[in-house]
Amino acid sequence: MEIPVTISDYVEQLLNPVDNTANSAVTTNIDQHAILSNIDDAHSHQQTANETILINISQINSNIIYPWKIRALVTCAYPKRTFTNTHGTGEISNWDLTDQSGSITLIAFNINSHIMSDKIKKDQAYEFFNLSCRGASEAFKTLPHLYQLVCTNSTRVEEIDISFDNKQENYNFIHLNEVNSIPLNSIVDVQVRVLRDYGISTGTQNENVWSRRDLHVDQDGTQLKMTLWNNQARSISRSMVGLKIKLKNVKISWFNGSRLLISMGNTQLSIIKLSNLIYDLQNNNEENSSFYISIENDSNSRQFCYLTLDELISLYRYCPVIERTLYEVIISTNLVKIYIDFEYYINNNKHIKESHIGPQTCLKIFQYFFNIGKNINSQTTNSTNLALQEFLVLEASTTEKKSFHFIHANPSILFENNITLGLFIKIMIHYCLWLTAKHKCSFFDINLILKKYSIIELISLLTPYVTTLCTHCTECQLFSNSITIAELAYLLVLNKQDQFRLAIDLNVYSNNQQFRLFDSVKRGMNNALLQSKSFPFNNKLKTSYFEILEKSIVSNVKEIYVPIISLENNQFIIKQVNSINSSVIIDTSHMKLNDINIHADAYLTPDTNSQYIINSKISKMKQIPTRNVFDQIDNQIHKFIPFVEKLINLDPLHQGYISSCIRGNHNTNIFFFNIGGEYRYCIRKGTHHARNTTAILIDIKNET
Repeated sequence: MEIPVTISDYVEQLLNPVDNTANSAVTTNIDQHAILSNIDDAHSHQQTANETILINISQINSNIIYPWKIRALVTCAYPKRTFTNTHGTGEISNWDLTDQSGSITLIAFNINSHIMSDKIKKDQAYEFFNLSCRGASEAFKTLPHLYQLVCTNSTRVEEIDISFDNKQENYNFIHLNEVNSIPLNSIVDVQVRVLRDYGISTGTQNENVWSRRDLHVDQDGTQLKMTLWNNQARSISRSMVGLKIKLKNVKISWFNGSRLLISMGNTQLSIIKLSNLIYDLQNNNEENSSFYISIENDSNSRQFCYLTLDELISLYRYCPVIERTLYEVIISTNLVKIYIDFEYYINNNKHIKESHIGPQTCLKIFQYFFNIGKNINSQTTNSTNLALQEFLVLEASTTEKKSFHFIHANPSILFENNITLGLFIKIMIHYCLWLTAKHKCSFFDINLILKKYSIIELISLLTPYVTTLCTHCTECQLFSNSITIAELAYLLVLNKQDQFRLAIDLNVYSNNQQFRLFDSVKRGMNNALLQSKSFPFNNKLKTSYFEILEKSIVSNVKEIYVPIISLENNQFIIKQVNSINSSVIIDTSHMKLNDINIHADAYLTPDTNSQYIINSKISKMKQIPTRNVFDQIDNQIHKFIPFVEKLINLDPLHQGYISSCIRGNHNTNIFFFNIGGEYRYCIRKGTHHARNTTAILIDIKNET
């Protein structure tokens, strides 16, 4: 291309550019407004030609006629290579530079390669001066930018701090059906589902070891071959079949008579978000022995995957505890074991002198309510020891906080899902609190009026008497003399605001609930969740490590054929399931389940009984005037409304609705769906907020 020598030549070339329209869908085009702006800058700075102008990467082209510089983050550093030509042997280094406007390749040859490879480091930001610009070779480029930068003998770099978040990648996805119409060697971003994984092969070339992984991928019926090389080939250790993945910077190549996609050194591969994995699980009719796992990252974000038990065990073997920030994702359509989260802050509860009483009370309650079909004389049998034959107690206590997880590791009963389990736990706790408030003795006698109380109201009612109950009601017996009122009072603890609340967390029973795994830590902490020494499982401390891991997985219920508690017509029922998946309803007239059902009908307020909650929420949803909201929405967003509505109504206990939708002021490609109702899911918290509302953001350009 001829270099223009005047402003007029520059504008003429801008208005009559070389035809690059065939590649416009997948390349970073020159920002014409920015170029015109730079022309004005060049004109205004003719008197000060030595002043260097800061420009964005997207503005870089071979027609800039004034001194310029860029500020960018090094997002990829490629291995140094050698080459041979007519001048002899040389070396070459190259890097990917990224700013908020895009990415570009930087190349250095020979002595400049030697100098710059010591200065330029991955994940560090620099200010670059005196770089030259040339067109990117279609055959060898690794980024969609039309140009590349080259270090010269006068190139200068200075290390700086940069404020933008390079982890928030911008994807410019193409559809697989476009691959055959786009020029070869184009760099593109795609999101696909893996149909076949042919495994990893290795070899050597020029004394370098390579790895290769061939895939067969699909997008909406369009299928294509894909080859992952080296780091990308090894990035996922399990079979990739069934995974939905997205890739940034893959090249359209040609092999054996057809087009395919290949990865490069800067290709970024990631599994598509949790909601898609959840959808796969819920719509997979084949038997699946995988568990959905959440990994807490340094940035407080979560990464999701699914692993078989063998893969999880392998991960435990090779991953140090300090890096094992793992959570089980509990899906609300799966059978689950009973699980409880029990915790309180020590400094706020100095009145609790014997910290074992609260956890021990939980075990006694479990033994009373969940010994389905067993006739046990509680007066002659230690109910705590009996409970420990079935319940695994994990502990992650610190000097500041007592923290326990109870898991029905040897289950005699399962629940149809964790939503039903959560409702049962709430009613059971309400029953215990109501009996505590109702009982009368020489130390405690309050006037309990005939009304329906919520759990919060019962706690408020008991708050002035907690110390009295703990101290003086040690002989007041409940539940066939298996538990005392004093023990139940230890379930009430003070929070950081010195207000009484339950030690049992009732907010861990939502859809897609994340529950910390055995011998895992929270990011930045070192208190792993280990088997409690005070409450040994099966009354012994030497249960196999991996047996504990296997039994601690709440959704690990394969080949466990025990009765299942479900909710039908506002009543809990028990069904016996055998190995051929047939079921029969069990007579529960002699069991504790009847007590729970009767109590739920007679004494619970609507905010405690989740079935009432479901019904009331559905009723409220029907009354919401959503049509007026949608009438005001840009036509462009209408196609996303069904997706948002499906998302906010997946959980029957947390039904939401779209209260309004607003286009972003700064980035007009972003739409903000403000959500009303009970849907308040927070990805960082892993559950729904009690009061805070939420919004769902959709990028209509990238459809993310």
